[in-house]
Amino acid sequence: MGNKFSRPVRHNVRKQRQEPRQYGTVQTMEGDRMITREKLIHHIETMRERHDDLDKQIKELYEHHANDLKVEELKKKKLKLKDEIEQTSSKLKKFD
Repeated sequence: MGNKFSRPVRHNVRKQRQEPRQYGTVQTMEGDRMITREKLIHHIETMRERHDDLDKQIKELYEHHANDLKVEELKKKKLKLKDEIEQTSSKLKKFD
């Protein structure tokens, strides 16, 4: 609990022409699978943990003057992960 994404979602029932419900799980289709707000939040949190782990690994390699190619590889992974976090966060904003 306690993360900034876990809050109730209000639904605009008039646009969706559904039975009114004030709070609940919001779902959307992406391809053939159902994506819920909670799944997106969990995915973002997992990616942020991996991003932090990569950052720690890079700092350790810098401290020990390790192979520059390994550092470059980790930086590329970290940047790719950051982009994925941003994309997933933008999907999460669609639920608000």
